[in-house]
Amino acid sequence: MIKKLCSIGSITAVVAALSSFSAAALADRVYLDVRTPQEFQQGHLEGAINIPFDQIGERAAAAGLKQDDELVVYCRSGRRAGMAIKTLESMGYSNMTNVRDLDGARGWQVAHPQ
Repeated sequence: MIKKLCSIGSITAVVAALSSFSAAALADRVYLDVRTPQEFQQGHLEGAINIPFDQIGERAAAAGLKQDDELVVYCRSGRRAGMAIKTLESMGYSNMTNVRDLDGARGWQVAHPQ
């Protein structure tokens, strides 16, 4: 016999609360794709968050990025990732790595399992 541990109402409340968290808010390591949404749609690292580099200052906090998260940042060549990192540094973020491109992000993920 299975005991009833909680009501449907409380399960719904828990699910609603959990769904309000972004992936970034729940993770210590965040893969940050700073390419355009169009580039992101053409292929990206599974679980990556897309914030174009020129919007990073306005959208970092809203995306749930915390200043102590490990941010693994990539774009197409590493140039925009570098600019995004400079912006984030000016905002107090300190644990960032520019892995240059999507292949670099994939390699980082394999070399540094979470």
